[in-house]
Amino acid sequence: MNVEWKLFTGAAAFAALVSGLYWFVSNEHAGATMLVFSGAAMLLVAAYLATIGGRSGPRPSDRRDAGPGDDDGGAVYYPSSSVWPFVAATGAVMLGFGLVFGLGVGSLGVIVLASAVAGYAAEANAKD
Repeated sequence: MNVEWKLFTGAAAFAALVSGLYWFVSNEHAGATMLVFSGAAMLLVAAYLATIGGRSGPRPSDRRDAGPGDDDGGAVYYPSSSVWPFVAATGAVMLGFGLVFGLGVGSLGVIVLASAVAGYAAEANAKD
């Protein structure tokens, strides 16, 4: 069994518990709603990891008797250094500023963010 989906499921359960307690103690709806949505996002990630883990089969790290030499060495992808994460962060900040300063800045943020995602995906595919 993969450990990752269990961790995210536990975090989602914790968020659900905390959101109920937070709403009951503070009677504040916005914070409780954000905690509920964060738990839902964690459940979405857990479902994705469980699905992918079921397709790929057990890894050497999933076995209790596995040693350091049991890894096949080809299952891990490490991206190279790139400017695209910085561009994506800039686009996300511009998108956030668009909520404050208007539609023009937000639209520009969407364009910058989308170009960063496309550029990073193209760079990752070119290096494979």
